[in-house]
Amino acid sequence: MEIRQLEYFISASALGNLTKVAERHYVSQPNITVAIKKLESELGVNLFERRKNKLVLTEEGEFFLLKVKPLIIALKNSVAEIKDYHNKNSGVVTLGIPPMISLFLFTPLFKHFRELYSEMELSLVEEGTFGLHQKLSHGDIDLAIVIINDAPEELVTVPLMTQQHVVCISDKHPLAKKKTIDWEDLQNEPLIVMKKDSWHRKAILNECEKRGVNTHIFLSSNSVK
Repeated sequence: MEIRQLEYFISASALGNLTKVAERHYVSQPNITVAIKKLESELGVNLFERRKNKLVLTEEGEFFLLKVKPLIIALKNSVAEIKDYHNKNSGVVTLGIPPMISLFLFTPLFKHFRELYSEMELSLVEEGTFGLHQKLSHGDIDLAIVIINDAPEELVTVPLMTQQHVVCISDKHPLAKKKTIDWEDLQNEPLIVMKKDSWHRKAILNECEKRGVNTHIFLSSNSVK
């Protein structure tokens, strides 16, 4: 019995879909299938049954999950703690940050980090908010600075600041004469927005949809320059 088999089993119990399990662990679906079947063979029981194209734990599977999940969590915590103890202020911290936030915050953030942890390496992952949520949940990154209203329950959050939406337009645009702009003013206006995994994009399109405002996406980009 291998640790990876147990990790695949725990993921399958949560996701109910082997394709999603394979995506989470960056392996092929056949590898997941073989690992779980081997685990069932070693235990001599069926851990899952299929219902309407979804994997559901059997009674034996639920019992096994109850026993094995705390062990895997404890093992991962122990490995992390011994690494921290050994490395102390050395090692690598992986930080996720959306491109828009990175442009304005990364330089002062990195300077402060170097002052506090001169022996540590900071590894930067630039991606949209929703992609970073997934990476945090899967343990692919250590922490992230993101824009969010409601944080997923499994994430620990610390509020840093609040900001408001603004519209950037040419001084020759008719809307430039207005002191404030309503969402309805964006009706059929060509918009430049961030790409699909961006919180900004989703928030803007949701607000327009709620008000019946037709949006015309002229350009999607990860760059804010």
